[in-house]
Amino acid sequence: MFKDTDDNPHRSPAPQDGDAQSLVVASIVPEGVWRWRNTMIVRRKKPVFPQACVLSNASGNLAKYSMVKMSTFGNWLAIVVSQVPALGFMLMPIVVFLSLATGRAYQCNLRMRYRTFIFLTALEISISVMFIPGNCLSAIGLLLGNYYIAGLGLMISLCAAAGFWMYEHFLFRTHVLSPEYIAIEGINADYLDRLPEFPYPTNHKIFTRP
Repeated sequence: MFKDTDDNPHRSPAPQDGDAQSLVVASIVPEGVWRWRNTMIVRRKKPVFPQACVLSNASGNLAKYSMVKMSTFGNWLAIVVSQVPALGFMLMPIVVFLSLATGRAYQCNLRMRYRTFIFLTALEISISVMFIPGNCLSAIGLLLGNYYIAGLGLMISLCAAAGFWMYEHFLFRTHVLSPEYIAIEGINADYLDRLPEFPYPTNHKIFTRP
């Protein structure tokens, strides 16, 4: 039997800095999270992630980032509804509800470094806020018969809609494998090394591509 010494090739890796926080982080075993090549596979129901940044693999100074991806139907519906003058931003809660009702939306609490977390949160808020002046300007322009103002409002709304679409793909590409599993690309390679290999490959393109 090997003892837990430097000569034991099967010993658990020791924390790098040796402090109490690192000991706790190292003791957390991922559950419901796997890797497949350069992709992370996540079970939707209560996954337990490694306590490290998914972009840098660094531990410490982390914040939970709630990444929500709507269904493809929900994305297109949001873009169309956002162009409705004056009412677009008020109808967005209905769009979100319909997207959730499609059964393809999910929520995934990833851990990121605080600077990335703050940047993405600010980006999300700014994109959302852009819907309001765009819709209002479109409505005012139509009421006054000024198509320049209406066109400006439409352009602002289109920019917000484009940002809303691109935001989901800013760092990660996500795929719905089944009602139980999702796949996320764009994860740090060293972070993926923390995870066990996914044992249930299917005919999805994630598993069949070369």
